[in-house]
Amino acid sequence: NMGKLFLVYPGGTKVYCCKNCATPVATREDKMSNGKTPHGFVFDRLYNVTEKHVPKRVDAADDLVRYVTCKKCHGLMGWRYEFCVAEKNRFKEGRFLLLSKELILEKSHSTCPTHTDTL
Repeated sequence: NMGKLFLVYPGGTKVYCCKNCATPVATREDKMSNGKTPHGFVFDRLYNVTEKHVPKRVDAADDLVRYVTCKKCHGLMGWRYEFCVAEKNRFKEGRFLLLSKELILEKSHSTCPTHTDTL
């Protein structure tokens, strides 16, 4: 018996949600202004996600990350940077990258299944 799943519904002007189950995972206010990457967006804080315990090395830069999954549907959302090899990417350490292909954008602070935009 796993018990009841409790989700956080953050306030904010725009909310990013899991494309698979519409669970809110981040707000526009938590997104870094310089945090757009070719793969997605960098955030300071996430909601309703689970981090994998074992760090992995990713991409050609050999950065060390922990994968982040949706708390409700367990779909891969992105990762949290543990260590970045390149000095220019060190600002990402301790922050999260959410893959844009795994997100939908809610226009208000209500629940995500309504009024959505693709990214």
